[in-house]
Amino acid sequence: MAASSERRRRADIVRYWRAVEMFSPQKVEKASPPRGVYPVESGRPLPWEEGHPVRRRSPGRNMVRQHTVYCGVYPVASVRDVLLDVFGGSEEDHDGRVDGDSALLAFEVTDEGLLVQDSITFSACAWATGRSRRPGPGAQGWLDGFETEAEACEGIVLGVGDGKVTIADTTPGQRQRPFAGLLCEITVGAVGGALNAALGPVLGDLAVGAVNGVVDAVANRGARGSGGSQDDGSVDDSPLDEGAADTGGDEDGPPRLGEKPLTVRDLSAVTRWVAEQFGVTDDLRPETIRVQCKSVARRKAGRSGGSDFLNSFIAADLDLVAGSLGKDEPGPALRDYLTASTALRGRTRVDLKHEPGAVLAGVRPADFPLGRWPAKTEHPLVLSQQFAVNRIVEQLADTEGLYAVNGPPGTGKTTQLRDLIASVLVMRAEKLSELRRPEDAFTGQPHRWSTGTYQRSVASLKPELTGFEMVIASANNGAVENVSKEIPALESVAAEWREAASFFPEQGRLLLDGAPSWGTLAAKLGNKGNRSDFRNKYWFGPPKEERAERGEGMRDALRTAASRGFDLMEWREYVNRFRAARLAVQDLRDERQRAYEALLDFAGSEAAVTTAQEAVVSAQRDVDALRQPAAEARAARGRAQTDLVGPAGRRAEHRRHRPGVAAGIFTLGSAQRDWQVEDQLLAVAEQAARDVFEERTQTAAAYDRAEAAHRGVLDEAGRALQSAEAHHAQLRATLEAALDRWDTFIPGQEARGERTEEDARELSSPWSDPAFTQARTRLFLAAMDLHRAFINGAADRMRKNLDAAMDVLCGDAPKTLKPEVVLAAWQNLFLALPVVSTTFASLDRMFVGLGPRSLGWMLIDEAGQATAQMPVGALWRARRSVIVGDPLQLEPVITLPHTGQQALRRTFGVADEWEPSRTSAQRVADRLNSYGTWLPAPDGSEDDRVWVGSPLRVHRRCDDPMFTISNEIAYDGLMVHGVHRDDDYAVARRGVWWPVSGGRASQGKWSPEEGDCANVIVHRLVDQGLDPERELFVISPFRDVVAGLRRSLCQVVPRDRVGTVHTTQGKEADVVLLVLGAGGDKAGPRVWAASAPNLLNVAVSRARRRLFVVGDHDAWRGHQHFDVLARQLPCMSEAEQAAMRELAPPVLAEGCRCW
Repeated sequence: MAASSERRRRADIVRYWRAVEMFSPQKVEKASPPRGVYPVESGRPLPWEEGHPVRRRSPGRNMVRQHTVYCGVYPVASVRDVLLDVFGGSEEDHDGRVDGDSALLAFEVTDEGLLVQDSITFSACAWATGRSRRPGPGAQGWLDGFETEAEACEGIVLGVGDGKVTIADTTPGQRQRPFAGLLCEITVGAVGGALNAALGPVLGDLAVGAVNGVVDAVANRGARGSGGSQDDGSVDDSPLDEGAADTGGDEDGPPRLGEKPLTVRDLSAVTRWVAEQFGVTDDLRPETIRVQCKSVARRKAGRSGGSDFLNSFIAADLDLVAGSLGKDEPGPALRDYLTASTALRGRTRVDLKHEPGAVLAGVRPADFPLGRWPAKTEHPLVLSQQFAVNRIVEQLADTEGLYAVNGPPGTGKTTQLRDLIASVLVMRAEKLSELRRPEDAFTGQPHRWSTGTYQRSVASLKPELTGFEMVIASANNGAVENVSKEIPALESVAAEWREAASFFPEQGRLLLDGAPSWGTLAAKLGNKGNRSDFRNKYWFGPPKEERAERGEGMRDALRTAASRGFDLMEWREYVNRFRAARLAVQDLRDERQRAYEALLDFAGSEAAVTTAQEAVVSAQRDVDALRQPAAEARAARGRAQTDLVGPAGRRAEHRRHRPGVAAGIFTLGSAQRDWQVEDQLLAVAEQAARDVFEERTQTAAAYDRAEAAHRGVLDEAGRALQSAEAHHAQLRATLEAALDRWDTFIPGQEARGERTEEDARELSSPWSDPAFTQARTRLFLAAMDLHRAFINGAADRMRKNLDAAMDVLCGDAPKTLKPEVVLAAWQNLFLALPVVSTTFASLDRMFVGLGPRSLGWMLIDEAGQATAQMPVGALWRARRSVIVGDPLQLEPVITLPHTGQQALRRTFGVADEWEPSRTSAQRVADRLNSYGTWLPAPDGSEDDRVWVGSPLRVHRRCDDPMFTISNEIAYDGLMVHGVHRDDDYAVARRGVWWPVSGGRASQGKWSPEEGDCANVIVHRLVDQGLDPERELFVISPFRDVVAGLRRSLCQVVPRDRVGTVHTTQGKEADVVLLVLGAGGDKAGPRVWAASAPNLLNVAVSRARRRLFVVGDHDAWRGHQHFDVLARQLPCMSEAEQAAMRELAPPVLAEGCRCW
């Protein structure tokens, strides 16, 4: 019962998150002709019709226009209003960023106006909003059935695109509202048949038999899946022709398009029809239509980008996981992630900031992973990084679960991640080294299938070779792209190791578009476009005529390797090299472990010697104390013995003269009586002396025994002292030798300089001396050599396996493949490509067919930006997960208002801790790590302190004052400054605040005077040699300030270098100009911006070298966090302002429209 209750609780959490995601639509851009977004209006041409302004501009060379149509645009705020009306409540909406528009449906249109048939998307949010009215949340499964209804609606849209749906004008009525300025509707006809059956039960009478021919559209759309077939499971050993034509990944088949150009009437009628079917005509008033125009490559014309324009990318996956959780126990990673906080109460936590001994214990040499990334030998991981890697490997290598790492800005998250990747690959190499030959890695008969004109087969790996698959996932596209490019780049390998580092570098260069690479260790996958691009570059390679210059794809590389044949002796040589390198690391690790144990025992051994010495002194004291009384006792015994001689002798003499019988007769017995009396007296005297003697003898014997015992104690204490001194001397010798060899790499021997003991300790790299570091690096490189030898040694089998894997990867394999076949394909790919990256948005589509616990390692980056629900599908598919991020960077944006989240939460009966606006993926994971530290709550309250797991503490990005500002407002001094660089920089001044307290009338939060000041600063920076395209970010907390800045700075700063603070998360620049806006009486926006340290923390930590601020100094400095900014940055004087203005050119016109 308890188990089923817990399963239900977990499933309800995920169902709740799925509901939140359904009510969390993607945003539709506002109409803005300069940005290519146009409103659709009656009487005006559409962008694909002659006379539209966009047609006056060229789409570009070898490019054509393609248009995304957003029908039924509605404000997201109206969803909140409906939810409040349905669920009640008036809680405050805490997220000031909830705004914008979405749409009922969207699709793509060619520049000829033809519908791209596989691009149609319907809004789950609009559908769910209608369902909240009818049947309402009281009905069971009230949020089920969207996909079925959307598929049915799609038939109508396809029919409109083919001209098979009749559009009729309508007359104004009480409930008739124009859509895009027109009153028209889809005519309800009578067709019956399949369409009637398909749409009737779902949409009701209106949809039944809308037009002749729609059935064909639906049928044609349903036939677009793969034409492949899977064998019935039988296998054989006959050779197959597995070489499909070398198309280089060309698109298959012509685009599927509608048959007639769409008109405004078509768009208006479709919009109205969908609004009525969803039941949102009155609630959302989705009456406007927008078209976004873009340029695409001519060869991609008429093809869908494969994106869902409107809906949450993860809602369907959450539905899948919720169904699984309701039936089965999840893997430890997801199980732990969904643990209630109440179940964690009482769990022991180790505060690493205040218990440094625990950190040092966590970096003992025995816990070091054997392998290490080939970074500079003199730059090993610092203390907190090594602690995290050691704990991850120790905790997860041989089991499953989750580990959270807190990574503030600039603390080396990627550096740590690379060492973890190296550790995992060495572990897999250990398994590979146990193979007699590479072909032994595969088990059973290959799985086979055929598709069209080609056949595929993939062989499963032995179980011991699986579980090492690594996926980097993030909500942030930039984050996964950066990591995917850094890992295979030659720059990621130190110069000293580049000659030895080689894992198919030729194919690595292809993935990096010709940039130097040391190997194909990682690739950015995710969406279908990325996956197709990967296959074309990595697998097929360049066209034949370019291969001599650019290199060949992996498929041809494997064909070449297979043609050479397998060399068993060569394989054994690589195995032996790896084993020798591993043994060398183990020996060095054991040696350092002995030194660690000596260091650990040394203080105790000193105490043991002292204790032994004290025991000897004490024992000697006891012996000395007994000497005098023992001698006196022996002397007393001697005297007593002497005293006994007289009485004993007198009585003996007396008894020799005992009267005889005659004397008794003659004295009538008196002689005998007298003698007896005398004898009795002598006996008494003798007995008294004897008693004294016996007493003295016993006393002396007791002293003798005590003396012997104490001498025994003294002897034992002496032996113990000798042993303790010998052990201490041995430890001292071990440590002296270690100090002589490893010096500052031994804890406690850090070079402090002017640093505090704590800072010096955090900057240290315990036990990572050059010899050990180099040996670990060599082992990793030997592991990669062994991987390469394995792939080349099994080249023919790997080529077939990877051919199949490419089909699975790109969605070209039959949809009927069994999960174990899909898994085998992926596991083989991970042998050749150890790390892949994806966004959460693309994860379920990329790994379609993979079930729970199918992937070895899920490495989640920037988890502080991810909502709690985003990694659920990733964790469900993973055996182990490492979640890295910072809850004090920008929090995830939740489209659904807080009130809506609360109402839905109550409906699903889950605890408030799971509300997305209350937490993030990082916060959820941090709770689970027993090793971490507390950070203060923004308001200073004890109850709201933030526990962060395994914090990385050494910051290596920002100069001061940026470092100090960030460290004070967000981290309570947790970070340690690790920047060591020359201060010779083109911009001499470290930073300043240009105060703006008045000026021309402001519009919203934007102040034109602040724009003028920003312009002056930027021109002055350019005069000093700054390149604004590479070295500058101009940022603001507010979008309307950014809009003003883009106008003001358009002639000197590129558009993509001006943005909100949110757009620069994960990025950095040498110089940051922060324009605050919201001066004077705009207190509300300032309160929002200062409500938590996150926004300002991100803003200042983007700047590596210099920070400039423009804004109302008096207004902002009174707010928390910004008071620290005001204290750390000097305020520019009026004289300085005047001098700056004189040096800068005249400011640009406010009305500039360069973009």
